[in-house]
Amino acid sequence: MKKEIGPSERVAIQGNSNKVKIVLSGDGDLENISWLMMDKVGGGIWELKNIRSTSSYGHFLIKLALEVIDSFGDKGLMIDRELISDDGKRFWKSFEDGRLGIGWKELPGDFKKYEGGESYLDYYLLGGDFGELQKLIRDGKLYSEDFDFGQGGIKD
Repeated sequence: MKKEIGPSERVAIQGNSNKVKIVLSGDGDLENISWLMMDKVGGGIWELKNIRSTSSYGHFLIKLALEVIDSFGDKGLMIDRELISDDGKRFWKSFEDGRLGIGWKELPGDFKKYEGGESYLDYYLLGGDFGELQKLIRDGKLYSEDFDFGQGGIKD
């Protein structure tokens, strides 16, 4: 798991209060783009619709997503259980033991239980402040035309 983005990489956050895309990109290298898309599904819960990560940035993107969710005053992030691949299941399970410092909680009762047998898919990750957004702002690596996040003039 990478903890910091490289010197030529930056993050763009696009969307609105119901749909967000986070993109990590480098110096025009289209092969080195990682991104995450999520939709708000209700009850303060967001759903991870898609993630593509190169160079082990998946956990970094999830932490950013959880910070964005927290900034909206929402609860956390669940996985799209209808479209999840085997790789996606392994990735989601990697959060189960809490070693990444991310809280984990069972989905509220109004969410249908996953019928595939993997009970960890009935949990969501808790939003919080992991310091990633502030580090990106401080380093001038965060760009967003749609959100402020307290940037104070960093917008291009």
